[in-house]
Amino acid sequence: MQLPSVPTADLIWDEVGHPISKNHNDVYYSRESGIEETQYVFLEHNHIAERLREIDKRNHLTVAEIGFGTGLNFLCCWLEWHNQKINGDAVPLHFVSVENAPLRASDLTKALANWPALSHLSDQLIAQYPLPVKGCHRLVFEQGLVTLTLYIGDAEDQYNQALFLADAWFLDGFAPHKSPEMWSPHLFEIIGLHSAQDATFSTFSIAGVIRRGMTSAGFNVIKVPGFGRKKEMHAGYFVANNNTSVNQLLNLPWFKGSLGTPVNLSSCDYDAIIVGAGLAGATTATALASRGLNVLVVEKQDAPGNGGSGNPQGALYNKFSSDFNVQTEYALNNLLFSQRFYHRTQQQFKTVFWNQCGLIQVAWNEKEKKKQADFLSKNQYPEDLFTPIDAKQASQIAGVELNRGGLFFPDSGWVAPKKLCTLLLESNDISTRYNTQIRALTQDTVSKIWTAIDCNNQTIATAQNIIICSASDAKNVEQLNHFKIKPIRGQVSVVNSDADYPLKTVLCGEGYISPQTDHKFCFGATFDLKNDHCEEIKEDHIKNISQLTEWLDSAKALLSGKHIKTLEGRASQRCSSPDYVPIVGKAPNINEQVDRFSKLRHDAKAKFDVSGAYYQGLFVNIAHGSKGLSSCPLAAEFIASQLCNEPSPLSAEIVKAISPSRFIIRDLIRRKL
Repeated sequence: MQLPSVPTADLIWDEVGHPISKNHNDVYYSRESGIEETQYVFLEHNHIAERLREIDKRNHLTVAEIGFGTGLNFLCCWLEWHNQKINGDAVPLHFVSVENAPLRASDLTKALANWPALSHLSDQLIAQYPLPVKGCHRLVFEQGLVTLTLYIGDAEDQYNQALFLADAWFLDGFAPHKSPEMWSPHLFEIIGLHSAQDATFSTFSIAGVIRRGMTSAGFNVIKVPGFGRKKEMHAGYFVANNNTSVNQLLNLPWFKGSLGTPVNLSSCDYDAIIVGAGLAGATTATALASRGLNVLVVEKQDAPGNGGSGNPQGALYNKFSSDFNVQTEYALNNLLFSQRFYHRTQQQFKTVFWNQCGLIQVAWNEKEKKKQADFLSKNQYPEDLFTPIDAKQASQIAGVELNRGGLFFPDSGWVAPKKLCTLLLESNDISTRYNTQIRALTQDTVSKIWTAIDCNNQTIATAQNIIICSASDAKNVEQLNHFKIKPIRGQVSVVNSDADYPLKTVLCGEGYISPQTDHKFCFGATFDLKNDHCEEIKEDHIKNISQLTEWLDSAKALLSGKHIKTLEGRASQRCSSPDYVPIVGKAPNINEQVDRFSKLRHDAKAKFDVSGAYYQGLFVNIAHGSKGLSSCPLAAEFIASQLCNEPSPLSAEIVKAISPSRFIIRDLIRRKL
C-alpha cells in the first residue's frame, strides 16, 4: 500500500500539559520557558530582528528549519515580524520547515494552548494547519506577507525536492543521540546547497555530528553560551563560495533558467501586466498585488470571467490516480491549497462565491466503483481528506436519494468563479483595462522591458514582467505560438424547477450538480472536441439532462418537463494541454531551446553544459482545463514566488511537470522538432 499520508507524532504529556515525543523520548521545547528559548537560541543568534528591519536592503527574509514540531519557532518568528514592522512596512517573511511526524491538529491545539501570548497567531496557524500527507504545503498569512512552506515527510527526501535558498537555518530536530537517522551527511549537504551567501544557523545542540556536518556544508561553526541549564550551543555563518542559485537545484539542464527573474531597476509603467481576467489572471493579479507589485490586468472582454471562468457554479474537485505519482501529488497539492484559499478569501467579502458544503465523488457505475475500490486498496489518505461512504450514508449527507456510495470530501464544495474574479479584480491595488486585445509583445534588448501593443498598433503599457493567462488565446502571442494547446467546448445547464430537491452537497459522477443558489441548480457539463463556438445549444441541454439522470435517479423529477420553469445555459472553451496538465512558469524561447538541445533528437541521454533558454520576464499560466478551480490558486502562488524570487510552493518534480518547456524537450526526443 502506498502511503500519501504519514504517521502522526506519538505523544505523551507531562503533568502540566507539555508534549514529549514517545518515539524519541525528547521534548519539543523547554518546559520552563519555551518562548524565551526560541528567542535566544534561534532568533537572536540568526539576527532575525535586525534582518527584518532591513526594509531598504532586502526583498524578503527566508528562514528554514529542520523539525517543525509544534510550530513554536515559526510563531515566535512571526511575532518578531510584527514587532519589527516600521511605519506599517515590513520585510516579507518566508518560513520553510520540514516535519517527518506532524502533530495531529488536536495535539497541536493542546500544545500551543500553553502559550496564550501567541494565541492571536497560533489560532491562524491551527485554522490552516495541513493534513498529514507527504509533500509541500503552502500556508499564507498577513495577506501574503508571511508564508509558511511546510514539507511533510523525511527531511532528506523533501528538502531534496525543495526550491529555496535560506538566509537563516533553525536546526531544531530531536537531539542527534535520540534521532541519529535524521542527521545524515546527505542532509548537511542539502543544507549547504540551500543556503544563501549570507546564511546563518543556530541549534541548541553541542553534538559533534552537527558541528562536523555544518562545517562540511560550508559553515564556520562556533560555540556560544547555551540557554538555561545548557552551557553551550552551536551557531555559525556560511563561508563557502556558493554560486548556487535556485535554478541549479533543478537537475536537468533544459529546466535550469526557468525559475525566478532578475530584479530590473529600469523605469516602466507596471511591475507586471497580466493578460486575461479569468480565474488564472485574477488569482495571479491578487498574489502579485499582495506582495506590493504594481499590476495591470488586460482583458479583451468587457468584464472579468467572461470566458471559461464565467460559469455560475463549479465543483472544487480533483480525481486522484490510483498511483501516488507526481501528477497525483500535484492534484492533491492543488486541492488542499485551493480549499484554504477559498476559505480565507471568502472571509474578506460579503458576496458569497464559495460554499464549503462538501462533495461526493459518486461511484456512479460499476467501472467507477471498481476504480474507487482499487484506489482505496492501494493508498492510505487521511480520513479528514475524504471518507468512503455507502449509498445510505451518501443519501444522508447529500439530502437526496442516491443508489450508490462513493468518496465524501468534507472540505470541498462549489465556487462561483465569475463572482470571484469580479471581487478579486475590484481591489484598489489592481489596475484593469477591459475591451483591450493584445496583438503583440516586444522586449527591449537592453533594459528587457516589455511593451504590450494593441490591435491598433498602440502601446497599452510597459512592464518588467508579462504573465499570459488568456487560455487558448495565448497562441496569439508570437513568443507562445508553438504551444500545442487545444480548446474544448463545454456547456453547463442551469434549471429553475419547482420540484422539491433538497440537495445539500455537490455530487460528481458523469458530470456534476451543485446545491441550488438563487433557486437554480447548475449541472453539466458537456465535453466537445469537435466544435469551437460558444453559443448555447438545445442539444447540449438534452445531453446534460440525460447524462445526469442516468446515474442520479432522484434528479429525474427535478428535470422533468412539468417541473422545469426555466432552462438556461452557458457554453465556453476550456483550454487544455496535450497531457492535460497545466502549463505554468517562465516561457521558453523555442528557437534557442531547440538549438541548445538538438542532440536529443539522436541521443535522449545526451549531456549538456548549458542551461535552458527562457524569455526574461515572460510567464504563462494556462491550460487548466476543467480543473481550474482547483489548480489556479496554487499556480498563481507559484508565479508570484518566481517574480519575487521567493521559496517555491511546489516541489522540483512538479515544477518540471508543469514547465512550459516540457513539450519542446519531448518533441526533440521524439524527433518532431
